[in-house]
Amino acid sequence: MRCRPRLFTLVNPENDQDVFAVGIDMGDEAITYRPRNQFGVHESAKAALRLYSMITEVRLEWDDGWDDQLTTSLPPGFGECAGSDSGP
Repeated sequence: MRCRPRLFTLVNPENDQDVFAVGIDMGDEAITYRPRNQFGVHESAKAALRLYSMITEVRLEWDDGWDDQLTTSLPPGFGECAGSDSGP
């Protein structure tokens, strides 16, 4: 079963308005977007964090409120990610 998608950003740890990349973690992979049309595919958001941390210091921020209206009608437990790397 695929997990519920989660949006995230990779930001400067000292200024969360300075966004390095944005992405979506879908449980079995994560896709990131950086300026100048640079896309990346990763195993998870945390894998993207590990990779981009080699380039510059970044912090992972989850945005879990974006889809609440879309998922409130789903059955309890739908899309939960047991053992996923996409947790907080």
